[in-house]
Amino acid sequence: MHITLGKEIQLAKDIAESARELLAATTDSAEEKVRRARARLGVAVESSREVFDRISDRATTAARVAGGQLRDHPYVPVMVALGLGALLAIVLLKGNSPKR
Repeated sequence: MHITLGKEIQLAKDIAESARELLAATTDSAEEKVRRARARLGVAVESSREVFDRISDRATTAARVAGGQLRDHPYVPVMVALGLGALLAIVLLKGNSPKR
């Protein structure tokens, strides 16, 4: 099964939301185990939010840079595609050439 980036992001958001709901549901619990687990979960949720924000910022920056490169040098991807196509054609034609 192939999971796309969008699905992974949604899964991470769903997990974080479930964790927040669990924290809210156990707010009134006085048990020591529950209080310790809530504290650890709270730290984990906050840490994961920070990691998610950093990854999101990096992805946004990378997309902007890539978009800028494509605007500044629009022929580079076309030339790369042509070169790869020519290389693929040569390989395929050599593989289908008659044997002597």
